[in-house]
Amino acid sequence: MYNLYVGEGGYLVVQVITTHVNTDFDGLGAMLAAAQLYPKAALYFSGQLSRPVREFYSLYRDSLPIRAPEMLNLGTVSELIIVDTQQAKRLGRFKALLERPDVQVTIFDHHPPPREPITRAKLHHAKVGAITSFLVNRMAAQNLVPNQLEATVMALGIYADTSSLTAPTTTLQDVDAIRFLLEAGADLEVIHRYLHSPLTQNHRLLLEEMLANSERFYHHGVSILITLCSIDYYLDGLGLLSERLAAIEGADLVFCLVEMDGRVHLTARSRLNHLPVNEIVAHFGGSGHPLAAAATIKGRSLLELKQQLVSYLATRLSPPLTAADIMSQPIHSTVPDTSMEEVGQAMLRYGHGGLPVIADGQLVGIISRRDVDKAIHHGLTHAPVKGFMSTNVVTISPTASLDEIQRLLVGKDIGRLPVVDQEGKLIGIVTRTDVLKALHGRSYPHWYQMNGRATVDEPSRSTMLANLMTERLPKKLQGLLLLIGKQAARHQVRAYLVGGIVRDLLLNVPNHDIDIVVEPSAIEFAEQLAKVFGGSVQTYPQFGTATIKRPDGVTVDLVTARSEFYVSPAAMPTVEQANLKQDLYRRDFTINTVAIALHGTDYGRFYDFFGGRADLEAGIVRVLYNLSFVDDPTRILRAIRFEQRYGFKIEPETMGFLRNALEHNLLKEVSGERIKDELVQSLSEDKAPHIILRMDELGIWPTLLPGLELSDTLIAHLRDAQDHIQWFEDLQTDTTLERWLVYLLLLSTGVTTEQLHLWPERLALTKREREMLLSFSATQAGLATGLTEASRGEEVFQLLEGQPAECQVAMAVLQGRAVRKQLAEYWKHLVNVHPEVNGHDLLSIGLKPGPQVGEILRKIHMARLNGQVVNKEQELELARQLLLTPEEGR
Repeated sequence: MYNLYVGEGGYLVVQVITTHVNTDFDGLGAMLAAAQLYPKAALYFSGQLSRPVREFYSLYRDSLPIRAPEMLNLGTVSELIIVDTQQAKRLGRFKALLERPDVQVTIFDHHPPPREPITRAKLHHAKVGAITSFLVNRMAAQNLVPNQLEATVMALGIYADTSSLTAPTTTLQDVDAIRFLLEAGADLEVIHRYLHSPLTQNHRLLLEEMLANSERFYHHGVSILITLCSIDYYLDGLGLLSERLAAIEGADLVFCLVEMDGRVHLTARSRLNHLPVNEIVAHFGGSGHPLAAAATIKGRSLLELKQQLVSYLATRLSPPLTAADIMSQPIHSTVPDTSMEEVGQAMLRYGHGGLPVIADGQLVGIISRRDVDKAIHHGLTHAPVKGFMSTNVVTISPTASLDEIQRLLVGKDIGRLPVVDQEGKLIGIVTRTDVLKALHGRSYPHWYQMNGRATVDEPSRSTMLANLMTERLPKKLQGLLLLIGKQAARHQVRAYLVGGIVRDLLLNVPNHDIDIVVEPSAIEFAEQLAKVFGGSVQTYPQFGTATIKRPDGVTVDLVTARSEFYVSPAAMPTVEQANLKQDLYRRDFTINTVAIALHGTDYGRFYDFFGGRADLEAGIVRVLYNLSFVDDPTRILRAIRFEQRYGFKIEPETMGFLRNALEHNLLKEVSGERIKDELVQSLSEDKAPHIILRMDELGIWPTLLPGLELSDTLIAHLRDAQDHIQWFEDLQTDTTLERWLVYLLLLSTGVTTEQLHLWPERLALTKREREMLLSFSATQAGLATGLTEASRGEEVFQLLEGQPAECQVAMAVLQGRAVRKQLAEYWKHLVNVHPEVNGHDLLSIGLKPGPQVGEILRKIHMARLNGQVVNKEQELELARQLLLTPEEGR
């Protein structure tokens, strides 16, 4: 399939595909994949090949027509396609083409950007384990299928660069590409042979020397291995030897310095995600991946480089994490005389597998979930904890290192370590989850977090989120948040922006509702903040919440970080003070559990314990735990609202929980006030018709509004309502339209009187709302007929005066354009028309005080509506005429 476009008398090449010198299998596989996408391109190596690729190519060179660089006349090239590198210095003689402005340059790469990237190029950067995967998936999208040998080489490149799909950099794109290549016939026997090729005699000798010369030392708890070697011949494959050395020695960081061919070759490997060796090697002019990198250095000796490397590592390695850094707070505990039944309920409430037991301020034992289960099994639920707790408690100090904590958890086979201070006071607790979070840089999945969704964003993404705040929030709001953050730091509290505003910031949707979670106390902080803001503060000590109303009208809601426990389905929750993570866990869906720190130097740091950002990016509504809809059935209505508002999908497992809650009719247990609150929000949405239809699809309406059935006619009316509501709001009247009432009135049409009388109680409607609902169906048709027959402004005004705007809009939806025309006349020209004369004016022309004053004023008003009088003089003249004919003035 390859078209080299090389003639005997001269070169006709216009497109060239190449890769980096010392070509590895990913570079080779990516070249072949790029050739599928650029079928008129010629393939050229840029220089020497790595040993495994050289051995492979020597056998298959006749089937892979890739030529040496010296066979090409560079002057014939108009486009250069580079794969698996962004570094000009790794392109051999092709580097010269980068200086020609007439040569178009395209790059496909997956490495982190180097210090000196190729700037004059169209870059396709992919976050994949192997760049071959990115190109293969493009082939698959275009239905380009390689032959068996090509598929084998491409798969070999992916397997080699992802450690057979086990490297941390591996992505689903890599897996998809391998599947496609295996279906195309990739030969796993060939792949296995070249992935696990034996070491040559020279490689074995060098590995033995590396082992003999290796030196291990520790810095801030990190195990570092450095080896120095010198050989008088050139030998490639140092990366493979570094990996073998790392596997044998088990160090966290491995650096191999091998002097040969007048240069020092540095190869590095890391087992720690938070210590990327490509950043360390970049200091010496190299590049690579976070877990594997290399550099070639001239003009420096082995010992000199070792000293420089050790010195630089000292600046890069931070002090180790301690128990104080990772422990959980606040601590839930119990006392020795608590019954096993009570402590079991506490574990269920807090989601803990064990609790410390405290007596006289000192830790005296640990009680576990297994201990409680045994007591229940033996019928001893009323027995005190002190008879079952473990008293031989292993504790740690706040300064205990992460390594020490790991050894204790594994060696003692325990799940938690209490942290005590010098006086023996319990100040925190470290669990396996805390350790896994520290090790992996993210919150490890708990029992309620299936599929490993939990993440805490790394600093780079935190910075990006701070940038989003600058880019997407109004300047006034930014200033307010910065002020809150400064005050939080001043008063030594932690303040977090949470919930909907953070969710919508990520979605780039306007939302200026300011919700702040505070640790430890929102009320005390709100009182201090109000002194700075001015305005008023309203506190609610029983809930740990406060609301500040600033003089400019801005409202800030603050809440103490808290956890919730539901005693029974649909009950109101029991609330207790907690930390940020526990506070976020009580929320309805993962997309609402994102938070941003505002205090001090943490300003802009992003917290995402439950995978909210990933679900936002995937467009998914997901609950945090299986019984979420049981604890609060109104979440069913919120799930539908978010799904329709953002065009998301309710995640399949979540939908299963939702349907199960509906089958058990849990919404029936919810109070009318709470149902109304949710319906008001849902029916006020721009997507209200979609929400109504989705609720009908799920069979929710019979529980909420008895007798409601969505006919085709009603569905058409619901869709028309959007236009009518927008039309009314565009009139810019002083009347605020309650959208939800318009939809409720439309839904009531077709419902029997008996069933309709059940709605007000089910929704806890006010007296006004009840009267509006019950009278609408009976009166709207007659009112519409009167409006269509009315010919004078007076008649229109009298018909509509006192009619709620919601009834008018709903009537317009049902009755059509003629009614809407009269409504427009009313709101544009009639509703604000008033007589210029008043009672004093009438008394001044001789009218005596009494009912006649009001009667004449009303007649003047009607005349004004009909256009019969247009100014005060004409109104007074009309009043005089009415005085002369008393019967007219009555």
